[in-house]
Amino acid sequence: MRMTRMMRTGATLCCLTPRLLLACLLLVFVTPMHAVEGRVPIFEPVTLTNPTGQYILTRNISATTPGSVLTLTGSGQESVDLDLNGFTVTGSGGGAVIYASGLKSLTIRNGTINGSTASDAVTTFVDLLIIEDTTVEAVAQGIVANDVVQFVARRNTIRDVAFTAIAFQGTPGETAVGTVEDNVIEDTGYIAIFASNDITAVTISGNKLRNTGASTFGSIQTQASGPVEIVGNTVEDAVGVGISVFAEGCIIENNVVEGSAEQGIAVTSFTDRASCIVRSNVVSASGDEGLFLWADAVLVQENVLNANGDYGLAFFGADNCGYLNNTIVGNVAGCINDLGVGNIALGPNHCF
Repeated sequence: MRMTRMMRTGATLCCLTPRLLLACLLLVFVTPMHAVEGRVPIFEPVTLTNPTGQYILTRNISATTPGSVLTLTGSGQESVDLDLNGFTVTGSGGGAVIYASGLKSLTIRNGTINGSTASDAVTTFVDLLIIEDTTVEAVAQGIVANDVVQFVARRNTIRDVAFTAIAFQGTPGETAVGTVEDNVIEDTGYIAIFASNDITAVTISGNKLRNTGASTFGSIQTQASGPVEIVGNTVEDAVGVGISVFAEGCIIENNVVEGSAEQGIAVTSFTDRASCIVRSNVVSASGDEGLFLWADAVLVQENVLNANGDYGLAFFGADNCGYLNNTIVGNVAGCINDLGVGNIALGPNHCF
């Protein structure tokens, strides 16, 4: 009678014998973990055809031959979540360390991607690409997203890149949006963040950049055809221009740009009206102008432009712009250089 009652309760059953205890532990702990986890393990270089679902690295992976370490190819319908699980994927050159094409969506997170100056970290041809909480280092290019409909890069650290850290482009004639936020990018040989002219809307915010860019190019450079928001970024020691915007409708606000070799912030328009707002930025110690405008209908408000190597504020071919409440101090060539038509002080500006 006592044994019968004991066998009816799992907790008491586990105490009968060592063999039964082991079986109980396997039943209680191992089986539910696999059922809940539900992710496919990756532990070596692999090509996945028509993958879908969740994948997870279970150890560091290094290239065994030149070419991509992880390759994912789909038919346009697949969605993949790739968790690097704190591990490192290392390439040896001859292609992107992680290459994906033909997927509907791809998310990469939580690990490190590195290689050599002969390989890109990530190259994709997917509709939706999300890369977050990942470190990219010692590669030719960092993240290259082609033909995107939506692109998101957030909370990544990218350093020691021979060319561009983050570059994304859409498909001509189609809607494509991008968000780049809260990344740290250091020591690039070319542009840190680049959005091409077939991106129809982009937000670049909260990024910290140091020693990035190239001569005549911006550390942040966007040619997006639609609305552009560049907000709350820090750009230090840009090799060329700090922030360079070619836009029709933009907000450039609350950025700190220090020590750019050329202009601190440059705004250029492909048409007669840029309709941009440049507000509450701090630009200092640039080699050329602090704020350089070659774009019409720009509102310049409450910026601090100090100790730049040329004028603090320059309208060069920029017409019908308004400016007010800017503080422009200690710039080598002077305060404001107005070579445009119809630009007007809408309020006081403080020039010293």
